[in-house]
Amino acid sequence: MLLFGLPIPGNVTANAVLSASDAQSIDLKIDDGKPGTGSVVTMTNTMQPSCASSDTATTATYATSASASRVCTMLFITGF
Repeated sequence: MLLFGLPIPGNVTANAVLSASDAQSIDLKIDDGKPGTGSVVTMTNTMQPSCASSDTATTATYATSASASRVCTMLFITGF
């Protein structure tokens, strides 16, 4: 598993680093283009409300209308 985000002092790299549009673009190129399913996922809507549209993994979409530039952290599930 690889977590891609900005560092939290004294903790993991879980701060948002990408716009929702950029996260969606990466997800579409590598996986299924959905923030809650597949091998490339983001934090839940509760954790990063401007990244995904909901906490329901199967229906969530990327909140590409969000104006902020850093709203998403990505998790790449590698399988080893």
